[in-house]
Amino acid sequence: MACPTKVDPGQGYEEGSLGAAYLGWKDQRAKRGIRYALAPLLMVMTLAKRCGEDEPKAMAAWVSLRSDLLKALRKLPWKRMPHSRTYRRVMQQGVDVPQREQEAGTYVSTMSQAASEQRSLDGKT
Repeated sequence: MACPTKVDPGQGYEEGSLGAAYLGWKDQRAKRGIRYALAPLLMVMTLAKRCGEDEPKAMAAWVSLRSDLLKALRKLPWKRMPHSRTYRRVMQQGVDVPQREQEAGTYVSTMSQAASEQRSLDGKT
């Protein structure tokens, strides 16, 4: 059975969004046995983290409770939500942390630039 590991850029990620940034990240997990594409997996991890879930088990529980909503909104092809071990593996091996920290800083700085441009457009400081 073939598992979808590629994410179509037209899957709802807006240009310049965090999801679009995740599409460009190199997946460093072993190719054998990958069930979940990296970008949507990182998106659901980010959502769980933003809602206060710090541990992989808590992230998995948070995502599982919202599986129907997440599948509908993100058009996820997953039959079941990832296990906590998947989140742990991604955090340990899935991404190059120093490079991602640098990219995250760049992303945040572009967000603050966009916010300042937005304020100047309407004349408020």
